[in-house]
This record gives sequence, structure tokens and C-alpha cells, in this order.
Amino acid sequence: MNLKDVVVFYFDNYENFFANHTQSVIGKALYKDTILIQNKNDFEKEYSKLEMNTSYVLVCHVIHSENEMGLRHMGYKKFQSEGIEDDFNIKANLVSSGDSGVVTHNIYKNEQEQKFVHSYPKIHDNIKNEIIPVNIKGQENINTSKTEDKNSKKGVFLSHSHHDLELVNKFKELVLELGLGLNSKDIMFTSNESFGIPAGTNIPKDLENFLKSEMGLFIQFLTPNYEKSRICLNEEGAAWCLVDDEKYFIPLIVPPHNHKLLSWIKTTDKGIKINNRDSLMNIYVHRKDFFGKKVDETRLLQKTEEFIEYFKIKNT
Repeated sequence: MNLKDVVVFYFDNYENFFANHTQSVIGKALYKDTILIQNKNDFEKEYSKLEMNTSYVLVCHVIHSENEMGLRHMGYKKFQSEGIEDDFNIKANLVSSGDSGVVTHNIYKNEQEQKFVHSYPKIHDNIKNEIIPVNIKGQENINTSKTEDKNSKKGVFLSHSHHDLELVNKFKELVLELGLGLNSKDIMFTSNESFGIPAGTNIPKDLENFLKSEMGLFIQFLTPNYEKSRICLNEEGAAWCLVDDEKYFIPLIVPPHNHKLLSWIKTTDKGIKINNRDSLMNIYVHRKDFFGKKVDETRLLQKTEEFIEYFKIKNT
């Protein structure tokens, strides 16, 4: 790859991007252009200026240092909240100002999710050697419609063991209905074994229709009870085959259990901890295209904390 043909969009803040140490490592002399973007509007504006068939790469500076509130990795968190990857159907590459080569580590301290982070010298080599694929303007299948319309299926299926029904009901009420504003009629869950998918039998017609025609989001509550239930595992298998995108398949880990309960078919996501605020909030942050733009994030945070408090009291 000839780097002189490539435009690099750097998602960063103004102060860091134009600091001397950053300017010396971002490869300004290597590429056709290096452009700062601080939000989705910036990206849309600069993207519109590119000629068709221009090669480009999107890079997000992780920013490891703590801000004044003691929060780490805010660069990455802000980038995710902008939704650029989803709306433009492209993947960003993460970069650190460290000189460690490539690092796989937890971006969020309380998350199980791991990300691959490049150093500045390595990311240039990887673009040149086509280890990092470039995007070509006009060939991305960009979604130009409103993000609410991306996933037309708005049904939510809650897969759980009937032994965990109280927990699921509370999650449904506080997080899904009061927090995210979902309509109860769009939520289906198996309150007891007779409404699940029995092993060796046909799927009940109404449930089959919901899974095929209405389910846009599948949430499983991973407990030892779930792992022991053939019905739950059958629901899991059916959903895995039917979800439009794997990000709409959400494993919720119920402590004290951990990611070892995750099914072998779900290897790209290490799960969301049901008792962690940031982890639960990411259900919305990573799937704004599903939930839409009308979610009151302050209210969602409040109801999420209320659910976590319920969980703590229930398990003390």
C-alpha cells in the first residue's frame, strides 16, 4: 500500500492532536493527509470532501491518562458514543502513544471486553503492509438513513431459567421499560419451562413467529440455572442463527459467576456484568441504532443504578 494515497482520520481532542509529541508520531509526512475529527459531525464534513474511491483509515486515540474526574480511556468512550462505525459501516483502529508495539488489554477497568491497541510506529507499518485494511470511499455500504431505522425488528427476547424469574422481571421493569423506554408488548420472555423451546419438540408457533419476524435483540441471563436448562440452550442456539448482527446477541453475566458460563458459540463478546453500571449502560451505548435517539440517558442511568442496588440487596 502506498501511504501517499491514504487519508487518515484521527479521532482525538484538539489539545492532544496538536501537541508536539503527537504531531511527531502521527505520520503527517507519510500520508496524503492526516485530519483531526472530534465528533461524528466532523467526520461527516471531512468525509464529504473526499473524492470518490479515495483510500482512508479511521484511527481513534485511546487516551490512557485520567481526566479531572479520574475516568480513564475517555477518548475511546467518547468515540463509541458517536456511533461513527455503525453509521458508516467501517471499523476504527485504536492507537496508543505508548511504544509497546501492540497491546491487548481492557479498555474499561470494569469491563471484560478486550481491544487490540496499536502503537503509532506499528500502525503506520500495518497500514503500509495492508495488515490494517483501508476503506474506499463509495464502497462502504454507508447507512444514510436515520439510525433508528437500521434494525427494523424491535422485539426483545429475554432468555432465562424460570428459577431466575424475579431477577429478570426486575431487569425488564427498571432497565428496559423505565430506563430505555421499551414497550412491554415488544418484550417476550419465558416465564416458565412450558413457554420455552422444549428439547425434541417443535417450537411453539407464536414464539417461532416472534423469533423470526420480530426479535431484534436477544438477551440471555447467564446463571448456573441457565447452563443446566436444555430449553435455555435451545433458545440460545435459535437466536444465534436468527439475529441480524452479533452485537444484538447480549450475554448478561450474573455474579458471582463469570465469562466461563458463556456458550462456545459466543466467542467475540465476553459478556456484560449485570451488577456493573458502566457495563449495563453499554447495552445502550453500543446499540443506539436499535434503541433510537429518544432515550433519556439521565433517567437510564438512574434506573440502572436502582437495579444494581436491588441486585446488591438481594445478594447480601
